[in-house]
Amino acid sequence: MCGIFGVWSKKEPLQLSIIEDSVNRLKHRGPDDEGYLLFNGITGSCWTAGGRNTPKAIFSSAFSYSPKTLLSDLSVNDSYHLVLGHRRLSVLDLSPAGHQPMCSPDGKIWIVYNGEIYNYIELRDELKDKGFQFMTNSDTEVLLAAYQCWGEEALKKFNGMWGFCIFDREKKTLFCSRDRLGVKPFYYWFDGEHFAFASEIKALRTLPFVKSSPNNKVIFDHLLLGWLDLGEDSFFEGIHQLPPGYSLTLKLDGDLFLKPYWKLTPNLEIGEFDETLFRSYKSQYRKLLSDAVKIRMRSDVPVGSCLSGGLDSSAIVMLAENLFRKNGALQNTSPLNTFTLTYPDEKSSEGFLDDLEYAKEIIQAVGANPYFIDPSPEKGSLLFNLKTVLNYIDEPYVCMIPLAVYQLFKTIRQNNVIVALNGHGADELLGGYLYMLPSYLAGMVLENKQKDIVQEVMDFSIMTGKSIQELLSVIELCSSKESFPHPAATEANPFIRYMNKDFFEAYGKERLEKVADDLYPYKNFNALLASSLTKGTLAVQLKYEDRMSMAFSVEERNPFADDYRLIEFAASLPAVYKVRKGWTKYIHRAALEDLMPEKITWRKKKTPLPVPEKNIISASLKECRELISEPDPYLNRELLMKEFDSILDSLNNQQGYGFSLTRILTLKLWLSEM
Repeated sequence: MCGIFGVWSKKEPLQLSIIEDSVNRLKHRGPDDEGYLLFNGITGSCWTAGGRNTPKAIFSSAFSYSPKTLLSDLSVNDSYHLVLGHRRLSVLDLSPAGHQPMCSPDGKIWIVYNGEIYNYIELRDELKDKGFQFMTNSDTEVLLAAYQCWGEEALKKFNGMWGFCIFDREKKTLFCSRDRLGVKPFYYWFDGEHFAFASEIKALRTLPFVKSSPNNKVIFDHLLLGWLDLGEDSFFEGIHQLPPGYSLTLKLDGDLFLKPYWKLTPNLEIGEFDETLFRSYKSQYRKLLSDAVKIRMRSDVPVGSCLSGGLDSSAIVMLAENLFRKNGALQNTSPLNTFTLTYPDEKSSEGFLDDLEYAKEIIQAVGANPYFIDPSPEKGSLLFNLKTVLNYIDEPYVCMIPLAVYQLFKTIRQNNVIVALNGHGADELLGGYLYMLPSYLAGMVLENKQKDIVQEVMDFSIMTGKSIQELLSVIELCSSKESFPHPAATEANPFIRYMNKDFFEAYGKERLEKVADDLYPYKNFNALLASSLTKGTLAVQLKYEDRMSMAFSVEERNPFADDYRLIEFAASLPAVYKVRKGWTKYIHRAALEDLMPEKITWRKKKTPLPVPEKNIISASLKECRELISEPDPYLNRELLMKEFDSILDSLNNQQGYGFSLTRILTLKLWLSEM
């Protein structure tokens, strides 16, 4: 897990001092090593160099890609038209052999890579059968050899998360790729004369040719929709992100093009439940999830797990502990470290705000070594904390969840855990959110399953606490001939009231029309899940988790979000196996019920990651009022100030991705730093 950077200039030579500054802005992503490749586009010559954080053992190693000099010692009079930079967090093969940029044995192909290819052992064996030889135990060398063997088709073989760039000296091309669901970031700038890429936006903004200004369309979407991470654009005009499941090729003569290599194709049927088929599906699901967890525990550094007490993180902890360590598949015999966020002084109307009692159930079941983290900020420190997190995310965010996650990974690193498992993606994969249920019921109507729908509506009413009449009215909307856009994309959205009138007039109508069925296909349950996985809630979760984990040089691994076998299998199932008798994620519960405590497996209530936003803002009220009162071109500050107290009173202390003052506060802080 690392930070990657690269810059190409078609004409003028590159300034090495600026490049070193750019790469070192990614130091938190890779504190263990630093490396550079420099290329002269006229002579075709290459140089390798190290930096101030390159270990001495790297300089003295005999690998062809090992640096022999410091970047600062290279002549500023030489012409460098392409530079690749790398910051390494050592997770696999901790020796100097894992240094990057790394090259093929013939020196013709070079790579900078961020991520993990979890099936690298199986791929290495397959490549050995084809005559490839390996000098290291790293997945980087396997990735490079796979590209040499299969070209772009190698992407379809990779099971994992990644952002990488491969430089082919003979073809004079840069080939870049991002993993299927965008677990790892990849930002870039291209203006025809320059191309630059990086794991984080901050590394691009140091470059003199990157003239970025606020992207008003993205700011509008941020205020309107909040939790979405839409499309290729960033909050900075001209800085783009490579879409998940895409590759990018730059020919050094100046042509750039993007190409999708993967697309999720869901089964769109509700289907008929078949008990014999279900037994087979349960077995396949359990096997795929077990192997997804197993290969994500491959590491040369300590592995732990985040544990909320919810169904998904609990399943990962149980599988990691009971199926593997106790069966001898893992050599580590010490208890698994688990990390749980908890608010001991906060309660909701239904009891405790978090899932601590459920987390303790799992901890006791597996004999884990637990850590409990109270992420509540000190009184009056909110804006400082928001700024700190903003410096890692680089863009405004929509709620205070990143503040809690920041404290989570801080504690993880303080306890010498470098790799942490997590359960993100299961809700999007299997339909765990309540807002998805009307889509399922509407699909039953559209498939003429009247004999089943009455019972399902009754079951859903019992499970969710919603009245039958309320469910029926939503079903009617979902199954009507008219489109059914997400409520956030209508003029009923309360944030529209707080937008500057001119700003809304400039962007409002266009965006409200676009953000509808293509993003929220409510008429089909499995299509809605696929959209949530690839374009919706998961994207922003993965962004926050990547930035907060890498802020402390911790690698987070998500079996539900980056194992394409599990994702494609779940998408292929008819919806009737995911939702049944009022239960969400039915196949997940049924497949694991012999492993998990019943209290968790068949739990009705789902608690989102809780952050008591109202109380946190109230403890820093003066600073928040002053910040919101500052003028900007996007918000109606007079109305905001007038209604500030009522907005604060209306905030839900069990806030997730809904209405949130954090959306406004972080935008204000971000604008002040532009």
